[in-house]
Amino acid sequence: MGSLIREVRESKGVTQVELCTKVGINQSKLSQIENGKYLPSLVTLQRLAWGLDCKICDLWKDEPPTVTLTDPRYLGRADRGLTKKPIAKKRNLEG
Repeated sequence: MGSLIREVRESKGVTQVELCTKVGINQSKLSQIENGKYLPSLVTLQRLAWGLDCKICDLWKDEPPTVTLTDPRYLGRADRGLTKKPIAKKRNLEG
């Protein structure tokens, strides 16, 4: 998704600074989005689409997002036994 946002932005001749100023997001956040290090919320995606004068679907490839093992939100969870099955069992959600 991020590389597509960058493609659209560059094809319209818009810099990161210009887009960030227009839509009110931090340039660091946009850089993370474009480099695939951060998945934007729907609200942020909508603001980016508005800022680039396009539709949200123009910024979205028909692919599911991927999470890498280096994603800090997931590091260490398996080591602590925090996988889906044990959590579901702990919360009595297994049927």
